[in-house]
Amino acid sequence: MKTILWATLTGNGNYAQSSPNNPPKKEALGDFAAHAQAAGNFIVGRRTFEGMQASGGGGAFAGMDIVIVSASVKEIPGVTVVGSPLEALSYLQDKGYQTALISGGGGPSQCFSGSRAC
Repeated sequence: MKTILWATLTGNGNYAQSSPNNPPKKEALGDFAAHAQAAGNFIVGRRTFEGMQASGGGGAFAGMDIVIVSASVKEIPGVTVVGSPLEALSYLQDKGYQTALISGGGGPSQCFSGSRAC
């Protein structure tokens, strides 16, 4: 399966940080939404997803397969929750997707670094 990592970088090459006081730029959200629509899915961590929900960013993703990677939360209504990135990719592959879109926040990802505290 083709796997695409989508990230927003700043002019100095760092990952862009966003928060309720510093929301992502609408151009970045539009680009992410276009890639997600083309793939029909995306994979993110729980904290990133909760930030998306809090900023009202869910409407553009209606009808997509959203896969949340989390070891601490087992269920979130309307999305699929898995315990590891490998489980996320396997889930999408089993559903017949040819492409998986992965994104996340700028903070350290315990899920990808081996810790189970995501």
